[in-house]
Amino acid sequence: MNRPLFGSAIAVFSLFLSLAFSPGQAAAQTAEAKCDPIKLEFVFRNPKGDFLPNVNVELWCQTEDADRNPVQCGRLAGGKTSSVSGKATVTYTPPKDAANKTIMYALKVYDKNPEVANFWYFNELNLSCGQELSVTKVLPGIRFVFRDQDGNLKKNVKFSLYTQRYDIENRPINEKKDLVTSDLDTGATGEAYIFVTDKSHAFRQSGGDYVLNANLGGSVGYIENYLHVNDQMLTEYEYVFTDMVLIAEDANGKLIPAGKTLEFYEQKQDVKGKLILGKSIKRVTIDSKGEVLFEYPAGTYAVVMKDDLGNTQTFWNITLERYKRERKKLVTNVTRFDVKDAAGKAVINKAVQLYGVTQDYKGDYFRGTRIGQIMLTEKGYGEAILAPGKYLFTISLPLDRKIIEYGRVFTIESGKLQKLTLKAQKDNVLETGKILPAPGTGPIAAIAKKLSGYILLQTESKGEAWYVYGTNSKRYYMADGSAAYQAMRKLGLGITNNDLSKIPIGIRSDIGGFDTDGDGLANQLEEAIGTDSANSDTDGDGYQDSNEFNNGFNPLGSGKLNYDLKFASRLKGKILLQTESKGEAWYVNPKDGKRYYLANGDAAYQIMRLLSLGISNQDLEQIGEATIQ
Repeated sequence: MNRPLFGSAIAVFSLFLSLAFSPGQAAAQTAEAKCDPIKLEFVFRNPKGDFLPNVNVELWCQTEDADRNPVQCGRLAGGKTSSVSGKATVTYTPPKDAANKTIMYALKVYDKNPEVANFWYFNELNLSCGQELSVTKVLPGIRFVFRDQDGNLKKNVKFSLYTQRYDIENRPINEKKDLVTSDLDTGATGEAYIFVTDKSHAFRQSGGDYVLNANLGGSVGYIENYLHVNDQMLTEYEYVFTDMVLIAEDANGKLIPAGKTLEFYEQKQDVKGKLILGKSIKRVTIDSKGEVLFEYPAGTYAVVMKDDLGNTQTFWNITLERYKRERKKLVTNVTRFDVKDAAGKAVINKAVQLYGVTQDYKGDYFRGTRIGQIMLTEKGYGEAILAPGKYLFTISLPLDRKIIEYGRVFTIESGKLQKLTLKAQKDNVLETGKILPAPGTGPIAAIAKKLSGYILLQTESKGEAWYVYGTNSKRYYMADGSAAYQAMRKLGLGITNNDLSKIPIGIRSDIGGFDTDGDGLANQLEEAIGTDSANSDTDGDGYQDSNEFNNGFNPLGSGKLNYDLKFASRLKGKILLQTESKGEAWYVNPKDGKRYYLANGDAAYQIMRLLSLGISNQDLEQIGEATIQ
């Protein structure tokens, strides 16, 4: 009785197998798994409605990051819009497992650079197998037009575009990173377009704001920050180049001849604040009007021009202001030179030789390398444009059947007409290897002696400070506190404590730093003179220490201070070093005969600025210069 049942089970199982593995059923299942290609047609337009050719478009898969924000996960297909039709066709066949599904895709669009400033569209393409779709997007961008200061189009200007970066305070950084493209060109039409993303379609904010860099052949270019792009808008950007018209003439008012070259440099400062030349930027030739046009970004530059003897002269602080045209004169000096013979008669038709000069550690001058010559004409003088500096002018003339060489060192100043005379007299006779007469010797040396011991400030310059050393009546440059401190150690005169006490002490509230006890004497000064910086009345007599000093009384005990004003007067202008103590330094002010404490470099610099005497450049040049070695 069980056999029929078993046989029935076999029959049912056989029927199942025949149905499950029949060829027709398998074909039907294969057909269901097939996914037909997706066909997409893209058109990109500018904000005016014109279609955009040569725009790149890519279809990417879309997923989510850890914060569930949409991100791309791989390129699937791509294309480029035609320059004829303005259309791009992208075809993509999804895998079989995409059948009967709708999948979200990401779209990437770019004009120049596939990596920077491209457009990303997420959550917009929800596609299924076999779907055909037309997509139109309006792309924002920038239209560039460049003009000069006369309003003329600047054609064929090549320039670059970078994404804008910001510092931690959200201020634009002027740096060139994330290059979008370097091949933009205004061409023959005078305009250039680029289509770049706004912030809303930039992946992780890489785009939206941009930096322009238009290089005109120099080491840096015109830079404009924060070019902002808005969605579906065309930013019209017109840039007016900064430039300068330089008019070159000499101190006589004559134009510098056409064809002479000016070389522009970046202007820098060294660690001591002295102006120095940076990188060379460009060379420009003077035209027939005596002018050059210098186009460059706003900033401060230096100009170098060769003089009539081939030496370079530098013009500093050539400043360009943004978006403006500056007009500036470059005025060279003119040196007009004449020679008087022993009889006082003008020498003509002879050459005056020019040499450089060198200085030793004492500040003495010696003949250097020959530079050139100036011819004395029939008019009785010669004339040349010379770079500023010190020169030895020489001439050889007969005297008592001998040829005598006469010479003198002259200082040539910038932008001035200088009339110099070399006289054939005993003081100007030159001997081989001998010390040269320094600028300021002879009749004009009196100013150096008069100002011996003074600290001088150049009132017509940047307030440069100099100390005139009494021993040689030469001036030493005090660039800063360090230089002042070095000078007082090198040029100081040793003095005993007893002799030092004969000189009144100078007290100023604006020199010396902290005053702990408020008695009008800085702590450093009290340490040097022996009073208590924590006690305003060191000897306890009821009078403040500073009051006792100012009235000639001893703040360390009873009685008056033993000042010797005649002795103090002999030391005016000197720097004194205490040989019996720690080498404390003091400066005896020539104006009041009092000594001021030079505790350190900073204090020395304060003294230098506050006790100085103003002087013109012309008077200063009459004092010989020396340096601390």
